[in-house]
Amino acid sequence: MSGIAKTRPPEQRGGNRGRKGTTKRRHVGACVAGLAVLAGAALPLAMTTPASAASAPDPSGDMAYVVNHDADTVSVINTWYPSITDTIKVGQQPENVATLPDHSRAYVTNSGDGTVSVIDTGTNKVIGKPIEVGSDPEGLAVSPDGSRLYVANHGANTISAINTATDKVIGKPIKVGSEPYSVAVAQTGDLAYVTNYGSNSVSVIDTQANKVIGKPIKVGQGPRGVAASPDLNRVYVTNSAAGTVSVIDNGKVTATLTAGASPQAVTTTPDGNLVFVANANSQNVTVISDDNAEVIKNVDVGKEPQGMTVNPAGSRLWVANKESNSLSEIDVTSANFPVVQTMKNVPSPTGMAMGPFQDTPDTPPS
Repeated sequence: MSGIAKTRPPEQRGGNRGRKGTTKRRHVGACVAGLAVLAGAALPLAMTTPASAASAPDPSGDMAYVVNHDADTVSVINTWYPSITDTIKVGQQPENVATLPDHSRAYVTNSGDGTVSVIDTGTNKVIGKPIEVGSDPEGLAVSPDGSRLYVANHGANTISAINTATDKVIGKPIKVGSEPYSVAVAQTGDLAYVTNYGSNSVSVIDTQANKVIGKPIKVGQGPRGVAASPDLNRVYVTNSAAGTVSVIDNGKVTATLTAGASPQAVTTTPDGNLVFVANANSQNVTVISDDNAEVIKNVDVGKEPQGMTVNPAGSRLWVANKESNSLSEIDVTSANFPVVQTMKNVPSPTGMAMGPFQDTPDTPPS
């Protein structure tokens, strides 16, 4: 595939590459991001804090990896005192990023050259040769045990399975529906869910056999993001062309929730109690209660929110706002879900993934 930027129809612009007393459920969400920065040393970022919310640093002190689609780089940020600490060159038109459970490696899909770059998070260097996958790789997800990586090849209608011990593709690509976008792996690791944008469906993969099982699950128009609960009973799918979220229980759509315009990524808190949907064209994030699959609130963020990630403590949601060149930090422990601060001057961010824990200074970097 060439490195020429692609143009999407109007209903897809929000996801454009230049583009979320009852028993509690838990989920491992998939989130991804992109941001453009100048190569070199750490860069200071302009910060703003809403008057209604007291500024407080991310209490986890973790690092995050942010993909910069336009500059073919990944930026490393310190989420405690938000600043860019490193910039890593990857492949052409990088789309998404996912990290292993121990955060030792980060994997980046490069849509422009059909590869996946592997980053050693200890050195923040790309290691080995890029892994060749299918045409136009988009979303990706790591299995809970970290042994497998699944990549959605949007232009090839396939999923590539990768052994993370060897960083080699396993067998032949798995055929799914039309224009697959995102992948989520159940916490048990035995099933993977794939959104098929072109066929308005979700494919279910048996990860032991590496093949699709059953018939595709029909959802709304233009499915993009997907998040799966660990007990396999509930899956959330964003339908970007319909402005809705399909809720799947035990393989069937049991509810359709109204989201914002052009919903993109979907993710949850680590305990699975809250679900978040980034609505690119309405400039907000929809918050959903997993207990009853009901919308709680819509939180205004920057322009064209796309990717998201939640810190390991489950206290902060980070949102990548592509068009406004910013990242929003939301306190998800508060009933009001305030945006506690905004990182400005972050060119074209599209998604994020949390990286390793790092000791944080008592004072912000100068």
